[in-house]
Amino acid sequence: MAGAMLQMEFSALCGEKVNMFPGKQALKLRLLIAQLQELLNIHAKSKKHRAKIEQKIAELTSSNSIEVAHQMLKAWTRQLQIEEQSLKKDTQKDKTQDARLEDLVVETSKYLGYQIDRKRTSVAEFAGQLKSFKRHIAAQEKANRKNSRTRKLH
Repeated sequence: MAGAMLQMEFSALCGEKVNMFPGKQALKLRLLIAQLQELLNIHAKSKKHRAKIEQKIAELTSSNSIEVAHQMLKAWTRQLQIEEQSLKKDTQKDKTQDARLEDLVVETSKYLGYQIDRKRTSVAEFAGQLKSFKRHIAAQEKANRKNSRTRKLH
């Protein structure tokens, strides 16, 4: 889960839309499951704070019933398994993450005109460099489209 959160944060730093992140739903389900499991465990053990815990469970599940909360926990767990299987299939179709990251480092280094030092460059710094590189590519594509339109007019 930590790796997925780092990847999502890196994507956000690079200017990508996080809602397009493929593992977002699985990450959300993991967090919901962990929260609900913890609340249900505390509910079973603590009579003193039971009213507050039931309120938090109701907020999380939109239900006042502990039985419904247990059913939702099972449903979320099944849904998470389906999401993870789908993600696994998608990642098997793609190149490996390491190869894609290596390609990004190489292409960004070419754009910058110097080799990025992996030991001294922070993740945030690399994300900024990558974001700049992507803006450069987008500007070039826009200029190419503009040039091709003006050629068609002549």
